[in-house]
Amino acid sequence: LVRITSRPIINQQFALHQQKMTDRSRSPSSASSHSSHSTESEPLFRYQRLRGPSLPRGPSDESSSTSPQPSSSSSSSSALIPSVSLSCSTSSKTFLVLGCESGKVEVCDFNGRQCLKTLQCKSSVRCLSLDAGGNTLLACDDKGTSYIFDLRWVVNPHSSSPSKGDGGTVNQPPMSEESTLTTLTYTSPMTAAVIDPSYFKKREKTHIVGLEDGRMVVTRRGWLGRRDSVAHQASGRIEALAWMGSLVAVADEAGVKIQNIETGERLAHVDRPKGAHSKLYDLGSIPCCLTFEAGRSILIGWGDCLMNLNMEDTKAGATCRWAWALDVVCAGVVPLDKTHVGVLGAVEEDGGVELQVIKRSDGTIKSCDFLPLQQRGDETTPASRYFLTSTYSVSRTSRNEEIGERQERGEVLLPSELGAEEDFERFDIMEGLDDDDDDNDEEDEEDEGADDDENDNSSNPSPSPNNPLNFDFTASTTVPPNPPVITVISPCDAIIVRPRDFDDKVDYAREEGDIDKCLARALKHRRLLRRNLITNVIEEFMVNKLKLNTVESVMRAASLAPMLLGADRELWEKYIYAFSKTPLGLSSFWDAVPVRDPRLPSSLYEMILERMLVLCEAIAPELETPFLQALRAWGNTKALRDYIEIYDEADGRKHLANRFTQTAAGYLQQTEASAQFLNHSSLSLPPPPQQRGPSLDSFSQKSESHDSLYSIASVKQRVAARNPPTRLTTLAMAELARQTSDLDAALHFYLTIGKDFSLPQDDSALSSVMNNELLIDSTANNFFVGFVETHELFQQLYEKPDSVVSFVRNMGLPQAARFFVDHGTTASIVKIFQNFQSSPKLQLWFLHIMFVHKTDIYIDPSMNRELHQRHIELLVDFQVSFVKKGRHKWSISGDKQSVETSGKFESPLMVLLRILLANANSVGVKGGDVRNLLASKTTKKGDLVLPRELAYVLQKTGASREDAFECVQLYLVNVNSVELAVLFAEDSTDQMRESLWEEIVTYSIKHELLGALLKAANLVRADLSVLVRQIPNNAVIEGLKDTLLEAIREFKTKVDLHVAAKVVIEEEESSLKEELYSLSRMGCRGDRVSVASLPQSVPQPKPKKRVTSMLGRSRVS
Repeated sequence: LVRITSRPIINQQFALHQQKMTDRSRSPSSASSHSSHSTESEPLFRYQRLRGPSLPRGPSDESSSTSPQPSSSSSSSSALIPSVSLSCSTSSKTFLVLGCESGKVEVCDFNGRQCLKTLQCKSSVRCLSLDAGGNTLLACDDKGTSYIFDLRWVVNPHSSSPSKGDGGTVNQPPMSEESTLTTLTYTSPMTAAVIDPSYFKKREKTHIVGLEDGRMVVTRRGWLGRRDSVAHQASGRIEALAWMGSLVAVADEAGVKIQNIETGERLAHVDRPKGAHSKLYDLGSIPCCLTFEAGRSILIGWGDCLMNLNMEDTKAGATCRWAWALDVVCAGVVPLDKTHVGVLGAVEEDGGVELQVIKRSDGTIKSCDFLPLQQRGDETTPASRYFLTSTYSVSRTSRNEEIGERQERGEVLLPSELGAEEDFERFDIMEGLDDDDDDNDEEDEEDEGADDDENDNSSNPSPSPNNPLNFDFTASTTVPPNPPVITVISPCDAIIVRPRDFDDKVDYAREEGDIDKCLARALKHRRLLRRNLITNVIEEFMVNKLKLNTVESVMRAASLAPMLLGADRELWEKYIYAFSKTPLGLSSFWDAVPVRDPRLPSSLYEMILERMLVLCEAIAPELETPFLQALRAWGNTKALRDYIEIYDEADGRKHLANRFTQTAAGYLQQTEASAQFLNHSSLSLPPPPQQRGPSLDSFSQKSESHDSLYSIASVKQRVAARNPPTRLTTLAMAELARQTSDLDAALHFYLTIGKDFSLPQDDSALSSVMNNELLIDSTANNFFVGFVETHELFQQLYEKPDSVVSFVRNMGLPQAARFFVDHGTTASIVKIFQNFQSSPKLQLWFLHIMFVHKTDIYIDPSMNRELHQRHIELLVDFQVSFVKKGRHKWSISGDKQSVETSGKFESPLMVLLRILLANANSVGVKGGDVRNLLASKTTKKGDLVLPRELAYVLQKTGASREDAFECVQLYLVNVNSVELAVLFAEDSTDQMRESLWEEIVTYSIKHELLGALLKAANLVRADLSVLVRQIPNNAVIEGLKDTLLEAIREFKTKVDLHVAAKVVIEEEESSLKEELYSLSRMGCRGDRVSVASLPQSVPQPKPKKRVTSMLGRSRVS
């Protein structure tokens, strides 16, 4: 026994709801609905007013609407108010039964256009109940009389050859009085009644009635007659009854009791909620709503309380799965699907009702529609006069019994209908909506949570990085169950409520202007669409995206075109012309054009290429890359294969794979493309899985030279007609020449691009040499370079006039440098050198590249000696120009080591002279010629421009005393470097050293450079004592003390190093001697061999002599 004394209150939307209730209007333009508001979620239902003899008369509501038709107080609509009030209702899975205050019972279809037949009771009908099959109807009036009607003609209409009505429901002739099987009377008026769900199948006919005096009477009728028994006695009137299998739920003023009708055992009791008292509301009596679900589960709605009890384990009693507080007074509750229930709530402030969709797991309101039902005048309808029925909440037997009964009637059941799940458990009212953000919520109870997670994951599986929504257009082929048909009944109105189907959801997305969502829903549920043709939705999508003409819209339409257009040639031709009108459309759409299935006419490919070329030259230069890619992708596959082998590009591999594997059917199975589309985040269509990473050898090479999708001759004629020629047309001509294997023509066009459409590289080349910035690109992959290397076009490249200059302009200095270094041979260097005659700067750049990176070949004796002489002349001329303009960055003084230490660099000529003069005999450079050339370069004042280089030449090639003194004077006077002069003096012969030192000292004393001289002498390890003796007395030397102290410290450091090295040597010598002595005392080990076994030719070993040492020990000598 479970008593619920407290319940969680989850009502976060109550304050917002109350505010909205005050603003609701009943005009047709503002039919109140939470979901109809522009900022609210999408509506879940469509509504239709029911018409019939006792119902509102007027023009029938043929069209469905997302919100119920509002009432009006005008006199023109007063005729819609029925003359007789409705008092109760019930429904089966195929028809609706309405009870009237006049005693009429009307059986209606769910289409709202006709009443099948009217039955008659003696007075106002209070209760209605149908058995599980809808064969038998129990009706009770307010006089204590119950009527049992036979409705088999509705369930099985073939007995009387009926005719079909407009709605597909049987339209029968008038029912005779024989349809009334039994009339029973009771001593007290009835407030509730329920008939046995298996009434029609059982011999003993049973029904239960609840009387106003609190008795629950069970009436059984068999072959012995009628037997009444009181199963329960309440202190007040019976509020409601519900029956499923052997379980009966009864509600009275104290609460809800559940008992076993067969054994009479009481299983559970739930106290009346505190919010279920009529004194709390101005709504009259508060009804209790009981509805059995599948698996012995019961929904209870009473006042502001909504709960669910589970009766699976009858021995343990009832288990409360969840209980939530409502912001309305419950007037009816029905199951909608596995995760949601529908609640009809009476609103006290507005005097109307709301149809709410509440999530079972957390009690949140997913949808709320206000229903402006018709009323008479200003009177308030009590909450107990509203009724909510559903085809998912009909009278129930066990699952197996229901399946057997349907099979007996000859119904064809689908495999999904034969399972253990009920229809409402397989139905999902949120399916097809893209804004359900509660997919991953968990239930409080373990079992319920597992069920909900399974249901949620079935519609929206966990996303993955490559597939955000894990969506597959071809995944679901399961036929969904029939959606529920819900009826809302008031005394003066009857509304049919149906969940919006997939056509409605597609139409809603279209009305909201979200064409992406419209297409996504149509594709996902295309097998279930009835009104919307998928081809029409695709056309709307493509037209809409082209009208927007934005980057995102056009790229999305282009990426989805292969999947949407499939193999329809007419559609492809139509949208190719549509996309070709804008540069944006062409740049996005060309890659989606099919190349194999279907293969389009060559004129279409030619038209696209010509249109891209014209737009690129006119207004859209960004189309250059797509145009060249299309030219290669649609040409012959042999040229495309060669392109990939030369320039390994992922796009090229994809295009080659498409030429052999692309099919329209493959795109229909592309799940990742559809997921990107639905996610609205990724704009490109990925290749099908079978197209990733193809091997170039996996495709047939048969007729690859003649399988171009366009006419190469026709395209070449159109491109050549463009006047004047541009860089793009020249590139296109080169590509077309390559398509026809005309390699010489292709090379000519590539060189023409460098000659006519590329910037000169001369000044950049000269600056790179003078600034020691020779760059070689070892990573970039250039197609032109690969083209020359693959087809071995070196001879054609080197021999054409100025071809190398055009090559450098086309490639750029770093890539051209890499090409020359990779293919630099003695013969090729000479040819390239001669080809550069028209550009001295590029010629110098090339020679210096070879000198730096190919030194071994450059100084080889077989190299042309004219090349070295030209190199020196070019460097002298351009270096002189740089020095005169003050643009040089190299150091003009100091030796090589000091220059590198300072972070600067030597002049390029100095670097060249060091190598050439060191190998003068092999390279044939004459020092006298270089000396005369350098000596001739002077300024206007007669000063030497390159004294450092001239002094170095004298130092290396001079042999006379005059050359030595001239070299010292150049270092001291022109270069202003005492260090270089001292270094030269120290390297001279002994006969010259003293004279040179006197010359240096004399110059230093005269120009007060003795401090610098001392430092330089210390650096070269000169004898400072000799230098100091030559300094005259009273000479002022700046920094003398610091210089001498530094020299003394260096001398002491040398002495310490010498002493330490001597100690280490002595220790090592001692250690080696000890090791040698130890080794000399060790014997050699060997195997024992008997003397007799030795061969005769082997000399016999002498017997070992025992020797006694001084210590008295015997040892073997």
